[in-house]
Amino acid sequence: MKLSTTFRRAHNLIAEGAPDYSCDAILAVKGHHPSALLWWRVYFTPSEDSPEHYWLRGMEMPYAECREWRLTGLLLAAAITKSEGL
Repeated sequence: MKLSTTFRRAHNLIAEGAPDYSCDAILAVKGHHPSALLWWRVYFTPSEDSPEHYWLRGMEMPYAECREWRLTGLLLAAAITKSEGL
């Protein structure tokens, strides 16, 4: 399975209501691309000097807004990897 497909399917899982976190959704995709989680963490993890380990934690946003950002991030990841042929 391509990375872009994994990210689109993870998006669909979160849109359907479970799981709550992007990494969990990526891993929950049946037959997910083996490097999808690594790719996600490279681009969606805060810098090393950040006090937070997750890209949306500590943003003081309500849950619904964080969920929307997760959905947007997964679609962005799908578009980037599709354009790169991954």
